[in-house]
Amino acid sequence: MRFFFRGDVREYLVSSINYCTRPVPPPQLYAYEKEGTKSEWDDASIRITLNLFLSILPLDHSLIHTLAAVYAKSSNDIKRVTLRTIDSAIKSMGATSEHLLEMIENCPQGAETFAARIVHLLTERNPPTQDLVNRITALYEQGRTDVRSMIPVLSGLDKDQILSILPKFVLTPINQKSVPIVFNKLLAGRSIKTGLHPMGAGELLVALHKICVENKEENSLLLQNIDVLLTQLTATKDAIGSAIDQLCDDGIFSETLFYTVTRSHKNFPALGGFISNVLVKIANKKPWKNDPNLWPHFVRCAVANAPHSYFAILTVLTNHEFDELLQQSRKEGTDVLGSLRDYIPSLSAHQQKKIDHHVREIIMEYRPDRLENKENV
Repeated sequence: MRFFFRGDVREYLVSSINYCTRPVPPPQLYAYEKEGTKSEWDDASIRITLNLFLSILPLDHSLIHTLAAVYAKSSNDIKRVTLRTIDSAIKSMGATSEHLLEMIENCPQGAETFAARIVHLLTERNPPTQDLVNRITALYEQGRTDVRSMIPVLSGLDKDQILSILPKFVLTPINQKSVPIVFNKLLAGRSIKTGLHPMGAGELLVALHKICVENKEENSLLLQNIDVLLTQLTATKDAIGSAIDQLCDDGIFSETLFYTVTRSHKNFPALGGFISNVLVKIANKKPWKNDPNLWPHFVRCAVANAPHSYFAILTVLTNHEFDELLQQSRKEGTDVLGSLRDYIPSLSAHQQKKIDHHVREIIMEYRPDRLENKENV
């Protein structure tokens, strides 16, 4: 008797839910309406059609495949209401439901947003299970779901997996609202494998600098998200310093690094002494010899971080580089000679001996009015 009842109910449920793929609701919904009343889908009729099915779903998990198939063929309005109505049923099924896991990995074409919503619901208050991580990852790797569907399972991914999807968040305009969420999950979440944060602050900053950009838009997005990260790292200036040091030691010089140095100093003025040492290190390495495009960025960084850049300018740059820095900074509306002259007395006698005669001569001969007259001519 029980088997017959379940089979009978199941047949009715499947028949009713399949109405969601049709242009009009089931006729029984309008049995008591006036004759001639036009039947059409609205939020109320969609919910009524779904409710009985969803109430039985936790008792018969295999029905999830039927629901996914119907969702894939439904209108956008029915999909919208479905996504908002499944919460209780899905949470009752739980992340260990084999039927649910199977549906996520092999969901029907067109039901990818349904699978992604389920993953979100199952991880809303609980960490993802490894099974759940594997299933949504498989769907993503098939190219069938957006990278944003991976956000709920970030704490279950290996480091290499995180690094492979990070650029898709950082460099894609449509994903920008997700970037702060991703950063927070990586920095504050706990890996289901190790119990540690998926990434440290410095580690994430280094990873961002290793992302390759192909155009100005991507470069702009990368710098914008460096700002997002630095804003989130309000209490971890040591991590920022460690990351910048590592990038310099590894020879990873780019416009992004110079930008980060400047922004870090602006956000954390206490890093002034550290910034001075970093610019000395960069000036000694002279990365612009291999990539001349880096020189203007170094000049802008040096000007922006004055006076902490002055020791590097005075004691490390060659005479030719010093002359070029003066020329470049003047082109961009800044003359540093007066400030350099005022800075020299703050150095010890030993430090002042490191300043080349050519550099000292140019600085001591500097007269603001002379420069103005020269420019007017």
